[in-house]
Amino acid sequence: MVNAGERSSNETREESEGALMARRVASAQRLPLDRVGENYLRNRLELALVHLQFFHCWLPGSAPLKGIDVTLWPRGELLDQLHSVVIDLFMTGRRNLPHPYWKAYKWVNKLLPKIRLVRTVDQLVERARNRLREAGESYLMRLNREARKGATQAQQLVKALREIQGDVSKASRIKWEDHEQLLFRQDNKSVHLVCGDLPGDARLRCYARALEILADDLRYERIRPFLQWIAYIGYPNHPKLPGDACTAILAKESELITYWFKKNRTKLRVAQHRLKKRTADEIKIGLRSIPVIYSFRV
Repeated sequence: MVNAGERSSNETREESEGALMARRVASAQRLPLDRVGENYLRNRLELALVHLQFFHCWLPGSAPLKGIDVTLWPRGELLDQLHSVVIDLFMTGRRNLPHPYWKAYKWVNKLLPKIRLVRTVDQLVERARNRLREAGESYLMRLNREARKGATQAQQLVKALREIQGDVSKASRIKWEDHEQLLFRQDNKSVHLVCGDLPGDARLRCYARALEILADDLRYERIRPFLQWIAYIGYPNHPKLPGDACTAILAKESELITYWFKKNRTKLRVAQHRLKKRTADEIKIGLRSIPVIYSFRV
């Protein structure tokens, strides 16, 4: 079995070999390097879009490819590859980084209409919206919403949960039994432990329920790269994407990304100046001779 590190190194080696082959083909057939380089980037773009179209954000068992029994969400590496290739293709015809980056996606879509970049992204977002609507929001999200509205009990419970997320040893200093009513009531209904009610100590029961709440919220961690990417590229309809389920997550990501752009404005200008000095080989073939700062995972 090939581990992740070996797979990553193999992929990097394949990309380097592909770039070298493109150079040799251009030299042997005397083709314009621009055309060969764009074909190379186009193939990488098509590969990323095929993955998004056939594997991700489908209902279990409804994906075009059989054998996928769970809902898969795009990984950060795949979205990063898609975004970097789109920007590389954009920079073959333009010299200034666009803002928002969605303008680059639309420009590449006009450059390569047969790939249907915008249509594939729109369909992916629509499937994601449906999956998020079906999943609903976690109980921790509800607690956070109540805490923002000023509910004292919700604020205290959220604070306690954050403390054990940062350092589980702090759990021994928290009076979990004080939160029993909030922990075991949801939508005016009694809530029972998934593992079955624990007899005896109320503090132990409340602590077990708190751990269940944190574990349930982890299912949204695999969605976070997708939400980061949507916010980063400035997708036009992203504020309505998650409905009630992930509005708080997406709003936080958008706020962090806006802050990052303001803080790194000088760094962006320097990187843009360096991009102007990249040779045709580096831009068209997609080699990385300078650090790439337009990764959406800021």
